[in-house]
Amino acid sequence: MILQKCGQENCKGLIVACAYIGKDALQRVVVQVVCSEKHNYQVFLPIGEPLEAKRTLEFPPKKGEWFADQTGGIVLGCPSCGKMAGVSAPVHSILASGEVKPSWTCPYGCGWHNFVTLEDYQPIASALERLEVGK
Repeated sequence: MILQKCGQENCKGLIVACAYIGKDALQRVVVQVVCSEKHNYQVFLPIGEPLEAKRTLEFPPKKGEWFADQTGGIVLGCPSCGKMAGVSAPVHSILASGEVKPSWTCPYGCGWHNFVTLEDYQPIASALERLEVGK
């Protein structure tokens, strides 16, 4: 976990607690934070450039890569800490273009949070149809 300074003017405290609040009208993630000096306020989580995750056939996937298992399950290597995590319903959906909705947050607490597109993604139905045609 990265220690972050309080955002209040002239405060030397560090953020000690953070709770998810929700999203605002512009779909920005809002969190409630508390610092060691007892300041309590809401902030938007910063989101950088979207990730275009490369597909890999190797397991486990490396940082920023994704892997599809035999059932079509998707595993993403976190671009920050490298730990693996699934991209699946009910939390996420994947469009035919490979775009993951909503944005993806590393479940291991490293702080990585962003929008993800899975390069070379093909919905499982399309892949199965091609296998049938190839018979």
